[in-house]
Amino acid sequence: MLLALPSIVDARLPGYNTAMTQVLLFVSLHLLVRTSGQISLCHIGFAAVGGATFGHMLGRGVPFYLALLIGGLACLPVALIVSVPAIRLSGLYLALATLGFGIVLSQYAYAKSYMFGGTALATERAPGFDSQRSYYYLLLAFAVGGVLLVMLVERSRLGRLLRAMSDSPVALTTLGTSVNVARVLVFCISGFIAGISGALYASLFGAVNQDAYNYVQSLVALAVLAIAGSRTLTAAFAAPFLLYVVPLYFTDQDIVQWLQLAFGLGAILAAAASQGALGTAAARSTQRHVERLAGPGGHRMPLPMPHAPRARHAGVGV
Repeated sequence: MLLALPSIVDARLPGYNTAMTQVLLFVSLHLLVRTSGQISLCHIGFAAVGGATFGHMLGRGVPFYLALLIGGLACLPVALIVSVPAIRLSGLYLALATLGFGIVLSQYAYAKSYMFGGTALATERAPGFDSQRSYYYLLLAFAVGGVLLVMLVERSRLGRLLRAMSDSPVALTTLGTSVNVARVLVFCISGFIAGISGALYASLFGAVNQDAYNYVQSLVALAVLAIAGSRTLTAAFAAPFLLYVVPLYFTDQDIVQWLQLAFGLGAILAAAASQGALGTAAARSTQRHVERLAGPGGHRMPLPMPHAPRARHAGVGV
């Protein structure tokens, strides 16, 4: 279906290209949130670092693919800084720490010369992929490669450690496993993939500035990821589809407002389902209406009481 999309969507293909650049962002966030149990509200900041570095490298004559790689590698020092609070914090406090880091990055670093410098950075597409159709297939190749990389990590020894860390970090520490190393590694891998996503996003438009990486989008991305599901492959492609493709087909303002309402309700239901609240409510409702469980087949005829054996006369049993 993904291979056939350019022949189906026609004029909406640029929107699909935008969504395809975000597959890497969501799959990296999935690795961090779903697999390892960490949380990040500064993932758009990783994408911004990757996009800005990508633009600077192209301006210095670096080839496209090498500039793309450098954009991802530039996120590693940033990911190391972000992983420091993750060693000591978790849950709500880690969310607040990463959100604060994203705000500081947006309000302070974006305007510096080593990032966007208050102007637009010139970017370009990969050579030989000038049309929207051909560039879609290149972005699809990057998306599939990133998803396969994350699935490989999840099935490796590191992935088993990350899942165990999500379940019980104390148990891992008791067994002598370094939880801090696993946390730093998952932040670095996730930040690297998010930086590649930001660089690919920057390459779409020929120029990019700081307005393209609003830190508030990190909150939206996390909510959409929760709605998209828990499977790696499904979440990686469904989340950007919900965020970037669905609005392409609804231009009426009233419908857009209903979509925003549905998004908010979907986020609430996803949060409730993740904590088992929906299952608990259904179980309580069943207990209150237990009489509905008994249908016609639930009524049984009373069994006859056993009788004492009768005496035998002349060898004949009566």
